Amino acid sequence: MAIVIIGETPYAEGQGDVTDLSLDHEDCAVLDRVKEAGIPTVVIMVSGRPRLVTDRLEEWDAFVAAWLPGTEGAGVADVIFGDYDFTGKLPCTWPADNTQVGMNVGDDDYNPLFPFGYGLTYAETATVPAQTMVTTAPSQPGNRSARRAHGTGRLLVRSFPPGLFRTPVTAGGFLF
Repeated sequence: MAIVIIGETPYAEGQGDVTDLSLDHEDCAVLDRVKEAGIPTVVIMVSGRPRLVTDRLEEWDAFVAAWLPGTEGAGVADVIFGDYDFTGKLPCTWPADNTQVGMNVGDDDYNPLFPFGYGLTYAETATVPAQTMVTTAPSQPGNRSARRAHGTGRLLVRSFPPGLFRTPVTAGGFLF
């Protein structure tokens, strides 16, 4: 089993601005060598944003977005080796290609590689289907396997146009 770490070099502010989120040539070269050797591969991406992996994803046995773990690389190893379960969910939409950069939930053509909130676990869990409007919390999510699972619920909040739910109140000639 090969554990291949790929990702971005450190950057700050405008130094990290790019117009193409494709993998770096160096990362691709390493992945090509591992593929040629026929070794089962777990790819861990260390980056501050999604990078394009669509064309290579099927070559890998597992893919983990570790984001920027800083000094907590040992925590990533704990999860990879099964000491702890995966609990993270994507904080953004993961585009399938460069034309999808900036795509958001609710866009007419929303079909990313991984949607906002996507995440897997070692356990088999059930999820609650998306609701258009939820007034009470659904009660049936949960673990469907013998393996202990942890997770974080997700609540999507939509911003409504000003005044939609607010009744203007006047007091002393001012509108609140």
